[in-house]
Order: sequence, then C-alpha cells, then structure tokens
Amino acid sequence: MDTRVSMILGAVVAYVGISAYIGLRGAKETTTTMDDYFLGNRQFGLILMAFTFYATYQSAYMYIGCTGFVYQHGMGIWYSNVANLLWGFLFLVIGIPMWKLSRKFGYVTQGDFFAHRFDSEAVKLFISFWMILGLAPYIGSQVNSVAVTLETLTGGVIPFRWAAVLFIVTVGFYSIVGGARGVVWTDLVQGIIMLIGIWSGIAYLLPKVGGFGGLIGTLAESAPSLLSLPGPHGLLTPMAWLGFMLCDALGGIMWIQNWVRFYMCKSWKVLAALAFIVPIGTTLTYLPATFFGLAGKVLAPDLQVADAVMPTIILNHLPVWIGALMVVGIFAASMSTVDSLSLGLGSSVAKDVLYKINPKASESSLVRIGKVWTGLFLIIGTLVGYFAKDTHLVVLLTLLSLSLSAVLFPVAVAGLFWPRANKQGALAGLIAGTLIGVKMLLFGPEFDPVFGMYGGVWAMIATTVVMVIVSLITPPTDKKITDEIRLALRGRLDEV
Repeated sequence: MDTRVSMILGAVVAYVGISAYIGLRGAKETTTTMDDYFLGNRQFGLILMAFTFYATYQSAYMYIGCTGFVYQHGMGIWYSNVANLLWGFLFLVIGIPMWKLSRKFGYVTQGDFFAHRFDSEAVKLFISFWMILGLAPYIGSQVNSVAVTLETLTGGVIPFRWAAVLFIVTVGFYSIVGGARGVVWTDLVQGIIMLIGIWSGIAYLLPKVGGFGGLIGTLAESAPSLLSLPGPHGLLTPMAWLGFMLCDALGGIMWIQNWVRFYMCKSWKVLAALAFIVPIGTTLTYLPATFFGLAGKVLAPDLQVADAVMPTIILNHLPVWIGALMVVGIFAASMSTVDSLSLGLGSSVAKDVLYKINPKASESSLVRIGKVWTGLFLIIGTLVGYFAKDTHLVVLLTLLSLSLSAVLFPVAVAGLFWPRANKQGALAGLIAGTLIGVKMLLFGPEFDPVFGMYGGVWAMIATTVVMVIVSLITPPTDKKITDEIRLALRGRLDEV
C-alpha cells in the first residue's frame, strides 16, 4: 500500500471516528421527544446554524458536480451562487415568518405548516410524498460520488461497494444515534474541513497554472468560451441561466432539510444574521470550486468525463497530504447533506404519514419510527448510488431535484401572505406544476421552443396560475385559520 492510499485511509478513518464520537455525545443529550430528537429542542445558536446551513447545502454537487460543470460548460455555473445570494432575501421573507409560526404552533415537519394553513391533510401528504420521491434518489447521487472518488483515488484498495458501506454506516450511526444534535455538531466539523480542504488545494494549485491572472489568460487563448455565456456547448443562454438560478434559489429554500432548519434556531435574530452569513459562506466555496474546474481544463484538457476533474487533479497535481484532506472534504460535503436529508425525511414519514394512521402513537414511538425510516432512506439511497455507479448524475440530479422542489414555493408564499389561497387551489396548483415539471424535465423539451425558458420555471408558473384561479372559484379557508396565521405573523418577535 503506497503512501497516498495510507494517508487517505488514515484521514478517512480519523474523520469517521470523530463523527461517531459526536453522534454518541449527541445521544447523551437527546431525549425521546420529537422536538428534541428532530429539532434539537429549537435551541441552536448562530455559529452552529451557520455551519449546518452551509454544510447541508454544500454536497458532492460542489466538489464533484460544480467543478465538472465548470470544466465542461464554463463559468456560467455562477447562476448557482447568485441563487445562494438570493437566500439572504428568502431567509428574511420565508425563514423568519416560518420561525415565528413554528414557535407559535409547534411545527416539527415541513408538512405541518401546509396542513395547518390549508386545513388539509391531502396537501400535507402530497408534499411529503413529493419530497420523499424527489430527494431519496439525491441521496444516491451523494453515495455514488463519494464511493467512486474513494475507489479512484485509492486505486481500488477501497472498492466502490465498501466505500459506499463505510459512508452510509457512518452517516447512519451519528444521525440515528445523535438525532439533530449529532447532525448539527458534525456539520460544524464538516463545514470547517470542507473550507480548509478546498482552499488548501487551490492555494497549492493556482501557482501551477500561473495564478489567477495566468489561468484566465491561458483560457482566453485556448478556450475562451469557458469564460462567457452561453459556454462552449451553448447550454447557458440568458433564459437558461435565469431559469437555473430561480429554480436553484427557490427549490433550495424548499428542500426539507433546509426548511426544518428554520425551526431549529433559538431566535429570529439568528436567521436575520444568517441572511448575510450563509451567502458569504457559499461564495467562499464557489470561488475555489470554479478555479478547480478552470485549472482542470489547463492541466487535463482531454477528460472524457467532466465530473472526473476533481479526482484527477487530486491524484496527479496535489501533494499527498492535501489530497487526503480534500478526500475527507468530499466525504464531509456529501455526509453533511445526506445526514440532514435522511433525518428530515424520516421525521416526515413518522409525523406526516404514520402518525395519521395511528394518531394514538406516543412521541417516543414516533421518534423510534423516525429512526427506522432514517435508516431505510439511507439504505435506499445506497442502492440507488450502487446501481448508478457508471453514470455521472451529480449536477443533473441536483438541478432536477431543485426544480421539482421549486413547485412548492408559490404555495408556501401564498400560504404566508395571501389569505384567499385555499386547499383546493394549493392541491390543484401542486398537481399542475408537478405534471408540467415532470413532462418537461424528464421527457422534454427541457426548454420551451418559443421563449427558451427552462421547464422548472414553467412548472412554478403553472403552480401559481392554477392555484390562483382555483382558489378564487372555490370556498376560502376557514377565517379562523387565516386570522391566527395573520396575527401570529404580525405579533412582536420577542413575544413569540
């Protein structure tokens, strides 16, 4: 076993040990109530929330998908960081109101808000199942990315199947045992590792390509289309760029793992601060990821698979110790997404689905059910990742998942700010948006032939139009419900 493999194995084992320890510490402080297990008793402060939001979003999409996208399509990937900058606005418009309502009415899952506001279990179940169907395969893309990377960089010493098992067992242990505390505290460690790893790599790599100025100058001569829209393959037209950005921003804020984090903050002031901090954190990752993709085009210009650019650079152009650190960073990036995602989906099945089947179930039994389903989602995701081993789906699955999640955004906004929106309109809008989104994004055309607009945007438009029309021609929601929502939103923040 050579030095590179030994250092990678040592770094991964050390990281797994730290994650397991944090999970055990979280278990000692966690009770069997849903508030405590799934939300950490709603008492997380600014530092922990900043890192858990950052780490949860920065998945293998950043390390593998973003760098590969830049390698193939150029700097147009910054649509995604502009989307993250919009999160600052969305934290204020969506996040703080949801924090207030969750404190007032005790929401635990994403579906709790929709069931309450629209007085409809059907809307709640639709959203819960839609999130499960849309996000469970996304777990597979994370498992796939990490396992392929470890197999490649260790020369097969860690084969795909064992890399996948190591990844999922580690995530499962600290997530199931430690609950929200295990997840959030590991996110802190993971976020720090991710930032140190990717910036250490770029600090060593940039001088090898002549610094930032030299890199841009080289590409301006050899591959100038990488530096402008629509990119070398014509993908990122202005309308496509706009559509990708909107779906990324609005879909990301609707992802279940991000939504429930609004509930976890100990104060609305934490969310107000996060409106500024989280976009800064994502920018600090997009910058080096973009440089990696561009540097890859100079150092390895003929790769057949764009997603291989990061592993190729680690293998051939970085010192062993930086390579080992970056492998752990990739491990951490994927874990920090999968842990939050699986825990959110597990809580949704327990509270939104099974509790309705057995409303007499105790909180402790619901927590146990949530643990079981958290583990099941991890297993399902591993199987998806295994059978997708020879595909390269990171950006594709991420953007697809974001776009199909974005159909929930108009319903969420209407639920918060338009009292006339009702359950008939919400359900009809969701069905219409889903049908349009599935048709265009999975079966084509992905961009409409008239305006060139991305299918995910048309799905949101369909949701909005149908919801408004149906709401206006059907009976309104019980005024008592809309009034209590309105009064809770208008109440003083320090009285919530």
